[in-house]
Amino acid sequence: MKKLLLTAVSALAMASAAHADDSVSTVKQGGAGNSATVSQQNSADKSISLIEQNEGSAIGGGNTAIVTQKDDGVAVTPANDSSVKQTGSSNTATVLQAQRIGPDKNVSTIVQSGSGLGSDADVAQFGHNESNITQTGESAIATVRQGADGQAVGGNKSTIEQDDGDIATVQQNFQVPANGIGNYGGNSSTVQQGAGVNTATVTQDGLDGISTIDQSGGGIATVDQNGNDQDSFIEQTGASDAKVTQSGIGNESDVTQGTNGFAKVSQDGIGNKSNIAQPNGSLTYGNNATVEQIGNGNESDIQQTGAALVATVDQIGNGNYSFIDQRRLGGRAHVDQFGTSGESRILQTGENNAVGESDNAAGVVQLAGSVDAYSFIEQGGRLNSAEVEQGGINNRSEIRQNIGYLADNPNSLNTAIVTQSGENNKSEINQGSADPFAGPLGPVSNNNLATVLQGGEGNLSTITQNGDSHVATVSQLTSGNVSTVNQTGFANSATVTQ
Repeated sequence: MKKLLLTAVSALAMASAAHADDSVSTVKQGGAGNSATVSQQNSADKSISLIEQNEGSAIGGGNTAIVTQKDDGVAVTPANDSSVKQTGSSNTATVLQAQRIGPDKNVSTIVQSGSGLGSDADVAQFGHNESNITQTGESAIATVRQGADGQAVGGNKSTIEQDDGDIATVQQNFQVPANGIGNYGGNSSTVQQGAGVNTATVTQDGLDGISTIDQSGGGIATVDQNGNDQDSFIEQTGASDAKVTQSGIGNESDVTQGTNGFAKVSQDGIGNKSNIAQPNGSLTYGNNATVEQIGNGNESDIQQTGAALVATVDQIGNGNYSFIDQRRLGGRAHVDQFGTSGESRILQTGENNAVGESDNAAGVVQLAGSVDAYSFIEQGGRLNSAEVEQGGINNRSEIRQNIGYLADNPNSLNTAIVTQSGENNKSEINQGSADPFAGPLGPVSNNNLATVLQGGEGNLSTITQNGDSHVATVSQLTSGNVSTVNQTGFANSATVTQ
């Protein structure tokens, strides 16, 4: 049998939490399958609601709690407080809070505890808001919607903490009123999820948004931030998928993933920064990172470890910088920069070089009138390829292959290709140098290929190849260019056309 206890609490007893004119409701229910509905509306004062269902019992569940708190839409309102505590499985809590006027905030706290399945928490808040949801057990769902509904105020804060195999969705909307009144700051969202395959989705529309997602044991995280000065932080372990989209000025994204991670960051604006760290890959699992940046002053940093690594960076704008560091086997890195003063650095080194199968590939394209662009590629092991294409003035390309290779007398079969159009460009290719880790008497590499094509005037090309059976080809199509080829060993070939 359902047990229902409705307790009317006097203003005197609630003096520490409420004023004399505040509305206060307390509902306590024991057992399973209970339903509680609290409606506090059209009030010019603060409303307080407390619901406890099956509190203190590890069994039961299937309870439903519904809380609606709204002001009269006229007077300056102290906002609302709602607390829902449910124990067991398959509980549902729904909270609606609306406060149109005043700097105070709505506060909603939902705690759904127990080891069962399928609890659901749904919070909708209009005005200046704070939501806290804690769910234990498996397959829980938490949904938070803050702002919107014509509310010209912000300062929303959402915190969700979940256990295993759960879903969290947060939507925060920010609107600046025409008269400048009611701007209570930006949005903040924190989602923390435990073991299992969890899903977290955060949408923030406005200024000063901050989103933090922490997923343990693998998960899917999606963040969409539309506005200025936003930050997104995602940390995932295990097999993970992260997608971040930021539109505005001063955005920053930080993604950290474990084994077998996929991360994509898209930033459209000025002063964006993106950092992707995928450090825990093994020789079995690979990591994939993609960064798209449109705007000025963008910066991208990707660090990957494992096999079958893939990193792609597209930067359109001025002052862009890209750094990619791939370690172990099978790295693939590609950078496109279209703008002024772009800089790209790619490091690919293998830890399984005794087998001689690093098989890295790096490609850099710096065009669209690039000026003072710089590309640096460093590769270790054999079967590597590096290709650089630059257009414009005063561009520089540097390629170093056979770095950190420890095997004796390998057939490296590395390939380096550089194409530069414009004037006063500089290309440096170094293949087969003695292994710096083994000292000057260490092994060198053989059978490498270097190709340089330069169009325009005043260009400089330098190729250094140590070992045997190397091929170097330089084509400089106009006058005033300088080419230097240094080859040591036997059966090398050099062709220069000026």
